Parts: sequence; C-alpha cells; structure tokens
Amino acid sequence: MKIDYLVYTSEISHAFQYEDISSIINTSCERNPEHEITGALAFFDDIYMQYIEGPRQNLNRLYNNILHDGRHTNVTLRVYGTSSVRLAKSWSMLQIEDSITPYLPRQWNDNIEEYLDSLSSEEIVDLVKKLLEKY
Repeated sequence: MKIDYLVYTSEISHAFQYEDISSIINTSCERNPEHEITGALAFFDDIYMQYIEGPRQNLNRLYNNILHDGRHTNVTLRVYGTSSVRLAKSWSMLQIEDSITPYLPRQWNDNIEEYLDSLSSEEIVDLVKKLLEKY
C-alpha cells in the first residue's frame, strides 16, 4: 500500500499560546484516526516542524487547514512524497519533545530555519527518521 507524506515547517504567530501545542496534539489524536492520518510534531524555539502521512486526499485537506491556521506563519512545504511504509504508524500525532540541536552541525545551532533550508528532501526525511527513532 502506498501512502503519501509531507514535512512542513512554520513559525509561530503572535496569536500562538504555548497551550496551543497541547491543543494541536489533542485535536490530532481525536480526528486523525478516522482520516487515516499519522504523524509527529516537533517544536523548536519559534518553529514547528511536522511530519504527516496518510491517504493523499486526506493529507492534502489537512495541509490546507494548516495553511489557514492562525497559529502559523511562513508555512513552508519541505517535502511531499509517497512511501510504501508509514514512519509514524502507531501515532495519531506524536509530540517530539527532544531538541533538534543534537542533530545539527554546530554552525547551524543558532539558525534552525537556515539549516532546514540547506537540506535536500531526502535529508529532511532522514532527520525526521532520526527524531522518531527514540519513540
């Protein structure tokens, strides 16, 4: 079975409250199973990075909702692809609480966004896999 996936990053908006992370996770855990969506959300300083996977139509609908969510600005689609394997198969939405910093070359520690800009699609997926390994 083929499954589509995407990785996006965004910056938090001025409307963002730190309680919003719990709200995003809780809402995802309630809604995602019926849409066959799984994924993981990482939050680093002022940047979200989310990996989501599922049937193409459902994934696209969810991403469109994210684009219009007032808690995000500068939403950037980093990767969109198809796989035969789910990376987040057992999580409606996993909150990754670890820092991305251990995975960054030292020169990028102060600018995660520029680091992500420098990565290829394959490198971004590899970064997601590294972040998910602990879970």
